[in-house]
Amino acid sequence: MISIICCTMRQHFIENVFKNYERQDVKEKELIVILNRDDMDQKKWEQRAKGSQGVSIYRLPESTSLGGCLNYGVRKSKYDLIAKFDDDDYYASKYLKRQIREIEKQKADIVCKRSVFVYFEKDKKLAVHLHGEENKFVFTPGGIKGATLVFKKKIQQKVKFPELNVSEDYQFIKASVQKGYKVYTTDKYNYACIRRKTPGHHTWRVRDDSLLGRSKLICKTSDFKPYIQKVSKPKFIEKVTIHKNRIALTFDDGPDPEHTAQILNLLKKHDTKATFFVIGKKLKKHPELGKRIVAEGHDIGNHTYNHPDLAKLSAEEIKEELAKTDRIIKKITGKKPAIFRPPYLSYNDNVLEASRKMGYLTIMRSIETNDYKKPGTDKIVKAVMSKLAPGEIVLMHDSGGDRTQTVEAVSIVLKEMKAKNYKCKKISKLAAPYFV
Repeated sequence: MISIICCTMRQHFIENVFKNYERQDVKEKELIVILNRDDMDQKKWEQRAKGSQGVSIYRLPESTSLGGCLNYGVRKSKYDLIAKFDDDDYYASKYLKRQIREIEKQKADIVCKRSVFVYFEKDKKLAVHLHGEENKFVFTPGGIKGATLVFKKKIQQKVKFPELNVSEDYQFIKASVQKGYKVYTTDKYNYACIRRKTPGHHTWRVRDDSLLGRSKLICKTSDFKPYIQKVSKPKFIEKVTIHKNRIALTFDDGPDPEHTAQILNLLKKHDTKATFFVIGKKLKKHPELGKRIVAEGHDIGNHTYNHPDLAKLSAEEIKEELAKTDRIIKKITGKKPAIFRPPYLSYNDNVLEASRKMGYLTIMRSIETNDYKKPGTDKIVKAVMSKLAPGEIVLMHDSGGDRTQTVEAVSIVLKEMKAKNYKCKKISKLAAPYFV
């Protein structure tokens, strides 16, 4: 059971306030709205409140500080847990349920977030600010996002919000820690700070470019919501349906000095990205191609060292096949690969377990082109275009023999996809929520 307090001076965020409240997957809840600007239309808020349950609308003089408004809201609340919501951010449906669970699980007095998703409206960029500051007790208030405070009401017997309009949450946390209350930062999921396009909108006076520079960029997207909801990694991925008109072209068995290079040239010409699952011993012979794959913005994945049927190997042999290629990729590209595809798409529980333990996401395919059989360029193209749909993962080969047909097919596919308004994405972008 929880009371949500939202203090606002902005009439035009009325729907955002109510929708954030209404979507919360918590049975016993109430919303206390404090209107803190003299010219706000209280009747409109009260009329909107009739369409929702458990909502109370109050007005305080504009001269009342934000801290004063919050203390007033706590006094009006009827539940023992308090959540502070901002009027302009986004709270996913499981936000409160997860915060409540953590306050109980950790036996904390306050839970909040340091690492948060930030969505930059102007540039349509999603990033994580203070990446990695998750799931731990904290003893200083630095970096804590006030919009994510959930605390036990009893704290206000000893600690009130100060009479401030800025940093009232910082001082509240600081004073609470000094009084011996336990503060825990939860994970980054189910909440997003929205950096609005409107100049001068934010009380957090930091430039967008400065904020983005101190954040980990996740992706560029028109819809950030699927990314901020924590998703469990599946055993493997065959298809991803998060995006409209996006697919992934993937290439196995390289790199090859002739055909991989030709495919990279085509991808560059069409300004598109793909994914290459490399064989360790081949990458060792052609490190320049591994460097080029990464430098030109493509994904590189582990396809074992010798290309054996892993399902026929012992757990120790599977681990060694993956580990040898892992070390080569990291040495050549400077990055540990995040994805893996088993040779021949053959796997068993030992294969999936080894992949999971090494931090890989196992990638399969939803469109099989059979290009390794050299069926003809037209048949390879037809295999892709006849099944073209959002989220398809296409399997081709850039090595293992003469791949002239594959190269020709890639050229045609890229043109035909463009005509159908489809784009290729590398796996880490197509399935981005699994990599956040």
